[in-house]
Amino acid sequence: MNGVISRERQFPLGAPFPPPARPRVRLKADAPVIDNIARLIGAGAASRLIAEFGGGRLYIPEKPSPGDAITQAIGYVAAMRLASVFGGERVWLPSDAGRALSLRIAALRTQGLSVARVARRVGCSERYVYKVLARLRDE
Repeated sequence: MNGVISRERQFPLGAPFPPPARPRVRLKADAPVIDNIARLIGAGAASRLIAEFGGGRLYIPEKPSPGDAITQAIGYVAAMRLASVFGGERVWLPSDAGRALSLRIAALRTQGLSVARVARRVGCSERYVYKVLARLRDE
């Protein structure tokens, strides 16, 4: 056979083919779960998960089907990638409410409202408004 291994010898019948080569995503053990999810499926899909299921625990099926709520929210490919790491687990997803409030504070401030007025309008303390504005500046 001139040194060439036949396909049957390389992959005997019944043996699974090796997965296609793709770069492995490196997850960080000390990072929040949502950061690792974003590394795995992308920031856009992770934000869709937060918007749809944020504020609670979400069960990730081991084998997602096209009818699953997760698959409908992020797509089949992203759901399969998520299941490859987190399948069979319940993960906690943060609420989207904090981000929406932060964006509202920033919008009111750019309209020229004082910090005191912004705090009264959104129903929080002035200190929290300063904290949010500082965090948004650092991003």
